[in-house]
Amino acid sequence: MRRIVWIASFLFLFPTGFAQAAPQILGLFATGPAPTQLHCKDGVCSAQFSAFCLQQHRDAPLSGQAYVPAEGTKLHFVITDRDGYQRMAPADGVTIRSASHYASVSISVAEDDIRALGGETVALVVPSRATLLPASLATDPNPQTEAEIALAVGQHRQIGEGMVEQGGKLSEAAQAAMAMINRLRGSSDPLPKAAQTTVAKSVLNQTKISSSAQGIMENRVQLCDNLNQSAWYKGGLSTCLQSYHDSFVSTLNTEFWEALGAGI
Repeated sequence: MRRIVWIASFLFLFPTGFAQAAPQILGLFATGPAPTQLHCKDGVCSAQFSAFCLQQHRDAPLSGQAYVPAEGTKLHFVITDRDGYQRMAPADGVTIRSASHYASVSISVAEDDIRALGGETVALVVPSRATLLPASLATDPNPQTEAEIALAVGQHRQIGEGMVEQGGKLSEAAQAAMAMINRLRGSSDPLPKAAQTTVAKSVLNQTKISSSAQGIMENRVQLCDNLNQSAWYKGGLSTCLQSYHDSFVSTLNTEFWEALGAGI
């Protein structure tokens, strides 16, 4: 978070061949009791997932940074065929990229791969304490060390589960925001502004969160609706909700780093 602007400015000064050192290892929010639906469009099935940073000393990932599951993190598909029969399968062949620096990632798979498995629709299960490592590059001037990975995947990931993923109303609000973002961006056709708000409110009302988190998100949806109705605003409701989601995660992540610095 603290180096995002610096990174962008620094890279601008160097040739395109400049190699960035490995960015932060990320914790990936678990999907909980229900898997996250991947929406298929233009041959790709994808969704966004909330994430958080496990290494304050490393640079935040640039958007599009490739990630891979750490050892022990097993992602699974829930594949539904045309008759409604469901089965689970290892989520092999997925592409994982940073979507908004460390606060979320996009996970996608080729639609043809799902069809080959007999799937009509597909959802993704993220287990507890899932961790993502930046894809390694031979040109990396400062790759992740075994000690760094062990600390991030182990102790830091365990503490982060309680402080970030289960961090009370802000965590719940972030996950509700992500559910709305995925539903809005998964629409096959662009939605009119009024319809975007209707969809967001419907998703929020179906999300099981505390009354305090519900109040936060009702307020944010209204603020985003007001902004979205402005003639000059072109981002759409999901872009506005993304900014709030990222702010919630950033606040929780900062508290997590401060706790680690205090020797929790």
